[in-house]
Amino acid sequence: MSSTAVEELLVAAGFWLDGFDRDRRRLVEAAVGALVAGLDSPALRELAGLYGYEAWSAVDALVLATASELGLPCPSTAAAVRVELDRRCREVLTGQTSARALAAWADAVDGPTRGDGRFFRTSERSWPSSGSTTSSTTSTTFPSSRTRR
Repeated sequence: MSSTAVEELLVAAGFWLDGFDRDRRRLVEAAVGALVAGLDSPALRELAGLYGYEAWSAVDALVLATASELGLPCPSTAAAVRVELDRRCREVLTGQTSARALAAWADAVDGPTRGDGRFFRTSERSWPSSGSTTSSTTSTTFPSSRTRR
């Protein structure tokens, strides 16, 4: 079983379920890739065979059934973004893509031009007290739910 196939299935399913990216073709291709990689379940086979006329609610139920049958975590956009971010960071580190491309993707997912800050949040700056020589710090957090600040 290929971890890449599982990752793509989780990303496509998470984006689909939360309505972040209802790309039926990506979802079907991810299901086909998972089957080719050795995963198998009745719901996964059905997901791989979608024609395109099924109601979104039926596809939602099928995605959830697939995750359950395969013992995968419940797909969500937050989890999908983390998986996709990890994959894209590996691509930067191995020279398959540029840091600029990673930044452009992050901006498209959750930057000021599209996102609402729910995936990539920066904590408040902590300014040093007067007379201190320590620098300010900023940390990035990845929330586990869709709550907004």
